[in-house]
Amino acid sequence: MTRYSARCWARVCGKSAVSVYVLVAIAKKRLNLSRSIYEILQILSLNLFEKTPLDTALTLAPAPLNRDSNGSPLILFN
Repeated sequence: MTRYSARCWARVCGKSAVSVYVLVAIAKKRLNLSRSIYEILQILSLNLFEKTPLDTALTLAPAPLNRDSNGSPLILFN
């Protein structure tokens, strides 16, 4: 890849990322979603190839945190 095409590729990727962010922000406002834009983007990236309707995927309650019997979060690493 030449230097010129690498710059163009970076510019195209940047513009598409901004476009996706704006579209998600518009959808969040129109659907009155309580989730953050970050959460919506994470859900969309995980559900990309699933057959779950978007309105169902975005309105489902978030999964509960994994906690031990005392109610404190589980520790993965010491």
